[in-house]
Amino acid sequence: MSADDYLVGLLKAEASGQVRRVASRFAVTGEALEMATEAGFTGWEAGEGRKAMQQCFADWLQRYGLGNREDSQILDQAEAWFAANAFARFIDWHDAGSDREPIMPNCAGYRRRGSDSIYWLVFPGVFADEIAEGFDKIMAASALVKADMLQAGNDGKSTSVHKTPDLPRQPRRFYKFLAIVRKEGAEAEPLPSAT
Repeated sequence: MSADDYLVGLLKAEASGQVRRVASRFAVTGEALEMATEAGFTGWEAGEGRKAMQQCFADWLQRYGLGNREDSQILDQAEAWFAANAFARFIDWHDAGSDREPIMPNCAGYRRRGSDSIYWLVFPGVFADEIAEGFDKIMAASALVKADMLQAGNDGKSTSVHKTPDLPRQPRRFYKFLAIVRKEGAEAEPLPSAT
């Protein structure tokens, strides 16, 4: 039996890749404990290190479930960022085309209202450095698209090209957010339990 067979083998088919990676790390730790026990460093009986790691992993699964916790963390972080910045750091689309320079310190992009909708065009640097901070930006964008918060471009990229009223001859790439909270039914904070 390999180091992680005994934990990964216990997983259900719907376990995410993240859960499988965590299981593998617990398994390696369990095997290290077994080697330390065999060398006389722990004072434990053979098999106790592996059993301890199985219990730790079971506790981890009980707390976080089988889903991808990183996706949920990305959604939480994006929602929190928009809660703090959705109206304070965006140039209103209509003001951008006026003769008056918008006063927008630390600008994050543009906000455009339609008759029954609103969307936010976020500068790529703001997305990478703030909204997706701590995560791979491609993985973060994918999670936000799945949650119906972000609209991917027609070219398959996470960003889309837009001409803004203040720079109508210079198309630029933005992350286009259609919602600042996840849609009903998108992966929420509590993940499904393993039991």
